[in-house]
Amino acid sequence: MLRVRRLFDDGKAIPVSDAGLISTQEDVVRRPMLNHVSAFSNGVARVYLLVQKESTDQDWGYFSIVEDLTTDPPVDYFADLNGKEPKIQGADCYRCHSSGPLAIHPARADLCSDPLLAAAISQHIAQQPLGRFHFPADDPPLGYGDPLPFRFCAKCHGADGTRQPLFAAHSHPIRILVDFGYMPPKRRLTPAEVAQLKTWLDSHPPPPRPKKYRIAINVSLL
Repeated sequence: MLRVRRLFDDGKAIPVSDAGLISTQEDVVRRPMLNHVSAFSNGVARVYLLVQKESTDQDWGYFSIVEDLTTDPPVDYFADLNGKEPKIQGADCYRCHSSGPLAIHPARADLCSDPLLAAAISQHIAQQPLGRFHFPADDPPLGYGDPLPFRFCAKCHGADGTRQPLFAAHSHPIRILVDFGYMPPKRRLTPAEVAQLKTWLDSHPPPPRPKKYRIAINVSLL
């Protein structure tokens, strides 16, 4: 992760610059953000780097996802790179990233410096093998309860699906991605399905955030 950060700082990573990526993060959704997204891969790992800040921030924030391909199934690690050493995170990042990286969704195509590159990174993300989310010992999973039961979600996000199950903990990103029309990926939910989904989410409040919660990756990805 630190090596990838050095590549970015040295200008050896080609970024996607965007002032309006659709975010699933509660406190930055619909707020302009400056983002640089880079993807790297080889035979043993897939690495994603997000460098971001709000327009009023002086410094950039660094965050990364690394999927270890040497294990079966692969293991996805999420890290805050803003200190001297990577800080591996668990429950915080799981709230938006149950299945790993999220596809890049520009709010407006004209805000993205390289739409074709952004689309290529999203395709790269879509081809990533389904991994297992890593929870470090000091940031374990919370009690997530029963998974979302509806077929229009569980067809992909289920025990036999191509993505990980969804829980009440994922309430906010579910609402955002449905609201913007990115989920489900091939059609819009009907008004009746939206009402059904909203009723379930309203009746299943997500577990409280960990006390050490802080802003994590805000790209509505992969």
